[in-house]
Amino acid sequence: MVYTASKMQKAAFPSDKGRVSALKRASRSGATAIISASIGLLSLPALIPVESIKPASSGQHAHKPHNSQKLHPEHLRHNGKRSSHNASHNGRGSQAKTMRQPELLARIARTDSKGIKSLQGMYDTSTNLWLGAKWWEDATILNTMITEMAIKHTTSYDGDVTETFSHYSNTKFSDGRYIGQHTDDMGWWLQTWIKAYDYFRQNEYLKMGEEIFGQMAKSWSGKCGGGIWWDAANRTYKNAISNELFLDGALKLYERTGNKYYLAWARREYGWFMHSGLINRQYLVNDGLNKKCKNNGEYTWTYTQGGLIQSLVDASHVFHRGYYLKLAQKVADANDRLNVDSHGILYEKGCEPSNSCSTNGTQFKGIYMQSLANLYFSNHNPADKAFILKNAGAIIAHDQENGKIGVHWDGPFANHNASTQSSGLDSLNAAILVKSVRH
Repeated sequence: MVYTASKMQKAAFPSDKGRVSALKRASRSGATAIISASIGLLSLPALIPVESIKPASSGQHAHKPHNSQKLHPEHLRHNGKRSSHNASHNGRGSQAKTMRQPELLARIARTDSKGIKSLQGMYDTSTNLWLGAKWWEDATILNTMITEMAIKHTTSYDGDVTETFSHYSNTKFSDGRYIGQHTDDMGWWLQTWIKAYDYFRQNEYLKMGEEIFGQMAKSWSGKCGGGIWWDAANRTYKNAISNELFLDGALKLYERTGNKYYLAWARREYGWFMHSGLINRQYLVNDGLNKKCKNNGEYTWTYTQGGLIQSLVDASHVFHRGYYLKLAQKVADANDRLNVDSHGILYEKGCEPSNSCSTNGTQFKGIYMQSLANLYFSNHNPADKAFILKNAGAIIAHDQENGKIGVHWDGPFANHNASTQSSGLDSLNAAILVKSVRH
């Protein structure tokens, strides 16, 4: 069945007693659980069965990105098995398969160790940000640093967190002066401060996350039936990633504070998103809505797929309903079939073919790989693990020089910067984490 708007407003959440605390899971299970909890959402309203979702007719079109691309950023599985499209690839992308797994994992660890030092070397102590990175990328890079600390059980880079927070807590993070008035920027910093709270247990980080969420909530409007604007000041565009991050933040804050204010926002945002038309017939999420409130058919950026996958995975964790994972797997399968190169390696089709990725586009793939790892933690699907290891193997073989990682994971090594480094490390960390899972 499909819920009408009135029915959706009346639909009840599962009992709070039934939700599982990701923070408790993290304390019991160690680093893997910490990273998994921080990557994904922590709860979600169980309103819409996967069978009821009617994807929009707009597919992925090869026209130019929306002029807001600077802040935005295809193999369906049948009966649980990946079709032969990716499995039949030979050549460079198959390097991870041909390399013996112990050798691959050892090389991943060595590259990760060199890579994190390279990334830290780009931290500018005069600005407490990373050289050449845009504001939202600084948030995701700092997120990468916290992930590294969680995996390695260290506080080696805690100065990055404390100094960045101290430098900007009363300026760019404060009410009325917030980060250029773009809600996706806000959402990335919201995620990072929540992850910092999870790892360091400092209440000031959680409080900052709540303040940022409040700023994002001001961008909600009834245009297109709901959702938050991407450009908070001008209110001209409703995009997918901003709304995914808003949903993400609402559920994470509810889980940590128990405040049903956030639960109410999660219910509202989730219901709107699933009926917005942002999901197309290929089970991919397009960039946003046009002026007529229809799917604009623009690029299905990899990180936009990751945002939806994260939401659905955590819905299944909290409410124990398998249809969330079914839809999440459809999105992942579609992305791993269509957003790849000829060797089956993740490929940002909106910018990599023309070698036109700004430092925005170069960040996207690592974010997707985190969400795919989160999906694997939930369903232990061997195909997801294989895809993660295959991409890590490609980076090791074709896209790194002494730990420095470029934009094209299948090679050649090019356009290295803090964004490509962080994205590549996110992929290597995903490989480390999925290999550590025992089931």
